[in-house]
Amino acid sequence: MNTKVLFLVLVLFGSLSQTSSDAPKYIVQLNPKEGKKLLKQCSRTNPSKKAKNYFYIQDTTLDILKEEFYKIKEVKSSFNSYIKDLDNYAYQVIGFEIKREAYIYINAFPIGDKNPDDVKAHWKELPIVICDGGHSYWGIVFNIEKREFSDLHRNGPGPVFI
Repeated sequence: MNTKVLFLVLVLFGSLSQTSSDAPKYIVQLNPKEGKKLLKQCSRTNPSKKAKNYFYIQDTTLDILKEEFYKIKEVKSSFNSYIKDLDNYAYQVIGFEIKREAYIYINAFPIGDKNPDDVKAHWKELPIVICDGGHSYWGIVFNIEKREFSDLHRNGPGPVFI
C-alpha cells in the first residue's frame, strides 16, 4: 500500500512541476479597446469576425489560464506543428465573447533581441501585429468555461526569395 501512495505523490508532484514551469513569464492583458486590433492579425486566421464584447479578464480567470498554459503544447497548429517551448515568447491576452461564451485570445511573439525596437517598446500597451514573420508569431484561443485551447494558428513563413 505504501508503494501506491508513493507512486501517487510522485505523479502529482510531476504534474504540478510541469504546469508551473510552463506558466508564462511575459504576459500582459491589453485594454479591451484594443481587442479588434489585436484579433485583426494579417497573416493568420483568428476569431475576429465572430468576436464581440471585449473585456478585461478577472485575476482569478487569468490564474486559471496560467495554470492550464502547458496544454498549449498539446494543440496542433494549422501548419500541423506544435509549440514546443513556451518560454521564448511574450503574450498579449484579451477577453472576448462569441455567442455569449467567454474566451481569451492569446497573441504570442518572440521575446528578445530578434524583435524590432517598436515591439520591445510597446508590447505592453499596443497590439503586436506582424505580417508574415514566420512561425514564431502565433495566436490561440482559450475557452474559459471548458478550460480548453483551440484554434492555434501560426503566421505564414514569410517571403521566399528566388
